[in-house]
Amino acid sequence: MGVVLSTRLSLSILKTLCIDQAFYWTDSLNVWYRIRSHSKSFKPFKANRLGEIQEHTEPKQWRHVAGILNPTDLPTRGLQATDLIESKHWLEGPDLLKDNKSAWPRKPHCDVKSQRKAKLNLRHMQQKSMKKKNSCIRVWTQTTSHHFAVIDKKLLEIREIIY
Repeated sequence: MGVVLSTRLSLSILKTLCIDQAFYWTDSLNVWYRIRSHSKSFKPFKANRLGEIQEHTEPKQWRHVAGILNPTDLPTRGLQATDLIESKHWLEGPDLLKDNKSAWPRKPHCDVKSQRKAKLNLRHMQQKSMKKKNSCIRVWTQTTSHHFAVIDKKLLEIREIIY
C-alpha cells in the first residue's frame, strides 16, 4: 500500500512542479521484484495495485535500499520526533542519494559499510532517546514521590485534628 500511495503522491507532485522524472525507493525486495513482474499473475487486490504502479511508473525508476538505510523506518525503531529533528539521516536520507544517479544501485545489493554505519547511528540515536525517556521517568517519579510525601503529611495533620 505504501508503494501505491508513494506513486499517487509523486504523480501529483510531478504534475504540480512540472518535473518529468522521478526515482522511487523501497526496502522491500518483494515489492521490488513484483513491480518487475506481470500484475495479472497476482490475485485481484495485488494485481490492481501493481497495475496502477506499472501504469504510472517504469521498473527502471524503482531502486532498492537496505532497510537499515531507509530513514522512513526510524520512527518504528523507537525514536521520538525530537530525535528525528536532530537526525541527519532522517532529514537528508541515506548517503548514497548524494552520489551521482549513475552510481545508484540498479539491483538490490549489500553495501556492508553503509549498513554498518547506519546501524551505529541508529544505536546511538536509540540510546540518546532512551536517556531522554529515562530522564523524564526519573523527573516524574521524583515529582510523584514528592506529591505523595506532601499528601502523607497533610493526612497526618488531618488525623491529629480529628483525633
